[in-house]
Amino acid sequence: MKPIEAVIGVHQVEVIIEDNNANQRYSNSKFQITVNADISSFYESQLKGSILFDDFQKSKKFQKIGNIEARAKISRTGRITITFDQNLKILNNFLQKLQNSIDIIEWDMMVVNFKMYFLFYDVTEKLIMNEGYQIKFQIPPQISQSLENQIRNLGAATSVTLKSLLGSNFIINILMQFISFLSVIGHKVFRCFGE
Repeated sequence: MKPIEAVIGVHQVEVIIEDNNANQRYSNSKFQITVNADISSFYESQLKGSILFDDFQKSKKFQKIGNIEARAKISRTGRITITFDQNLKILNNFLQKLQNSIDIIEWDMMVVNFKMYFLFYDVTEKLIMNEGYQIKFQIPPQISQSLENQIRNLGAATSVTLKSLLGSNFIINILMQFISFLSVIGHKVFRCFGE
């Protein structure tokens, strides 16, 4: 069955059964019907005439034996890195096709949708990404590169200051201990070391 676009979606259905006796009785039941689009024709109609159409047609001929998966991470400066578990076949105009095939949906919780899943397959053409594949991950707090450098420089300067301050305090503490030790021993030690 190939539904038209107007009926695609979730529909509420109520069935009422009643008799025609003088003392009429009835029963009803409600349920939902979900009508899904024919994905094949959806992609064909959406991609016809685009640079992705030939890639979609080619992917339908693959003898799929497994799936490709990916993971993503985001740096503190906002750089997103997506790593695939297999070596991908690099297509013509790959960067342009990649930009058209990935949606980044949310920003607190990053969701990366691979909407053109058929572009992601390995060099053997036997492993392809699942339709509807997503990566979800938490976004770390973001700071600019210049702010990160300033914080790093401030940390280094603070470290040097603390080292010199603690080093000076250590020497002063030893000297103070030595002076208090001399005052406990008394004048005899002082006379030994000369006047």
